[in-house]
This record gives sequence, C-alpha cells and structure tokens, in this order.
Amino acid sequence: MSQEELSEKCCMNPSYIGQIERGEKSPSLNALYSIADGLDVNIRSFFESPETEEELAIQRLIDTIANKPPYQIDKIRRISEILLEDEVGMPSSTKPQTKGHSNPSR
Repeated sequence: MSQEELSEKCCMNPSYIGQIERGEKSPSLNALYSIADGLDVNIRSFFESPETEEELAIQRLIDTIANKPPYQIDKIRRISEILLEDEVGMPSSTKPQTKGHSNPSR
C-alpha cells in the first residue's frame, strides 16, 4: 500500500504519513488508531515485536483476521482444522517442523 492510499484511508495528509514513516514526526494516539484502521491491523502490532518466527507467523494470522466478522473467523478456523488434519497422515520427514513444539497426536 502506498503512502497516498494509506493517507486516503486514514484521512491524513500523505506528507504526514511519510514523516511518521521516516521518524520525523511522532503521531498522536488518535493518529495511530487511524493508521492501524487504515492498515487493517490491531494498534498493538505497532508496539509488539515477535521474538520468534512462530510468534511472527501467529501475529500475522491474528492481524489478518482481527477485523473480520465472526462468521468469517469461524470459517477460517474450520479451514485451518482441515488443513492441519491433513498433516497428521503425512510422514514425519515431510511435515513442517517448528522449533520447540511437537505435533500433538489425535
């Protein structure tokens, strides 16, 4: 998304968005909420930094579904369950591996 597109979604001046991005201006809390809404992410994502690849992947998933209606979130949950069930029958050498976590058996 360009600065111009974001500024239209946030009702802000594109140059102000650029100044924030370059660290030349510090946005107000209201401006941060507007930018988060424009980006369709939760404002907390501006302040948290995932420590692992797994946390980053989970945060991206949360950001993707954060502003969706409940029926879409439930649909995503059901699709995820189906996709994860397919991995149960896969040989362990072909399953994606995640550090520090084992795949629970069902």
